[in-house]
Amino acid sequence: MLTHALTTKPSLFHSGLYYPRFAAAAGLVWVVGRFAYIAGYASGDPSKRQRGAFQYLGLLPMFGISVWKAVTSMPFVQELLK
Repeated sequence: MLTHALTTKPSLFHSGLYYPRFAAAAGLVWVVGRFAYIAGYASGDPSKRQRGAFQYLGLLPMFGISVWKAVTSMPFVQELLK
């Protein structure tokens, strides 16, 4: 679970400040995907690890919203967007 902790948890927190329901749903998708990955990893068959790949459907939008809100909160970017 530590492999994505540095991107997932701050992204979940930051996107949750602006879109709490979306962040909760995306976080749930990520957690379920991690459990699916762990179950596949524990089975011993490397091909079963791919079952948890849908975790990125939760992580990438969360990360995208977090980056977008961080960039658009910069004063010079706000001037460019006007």
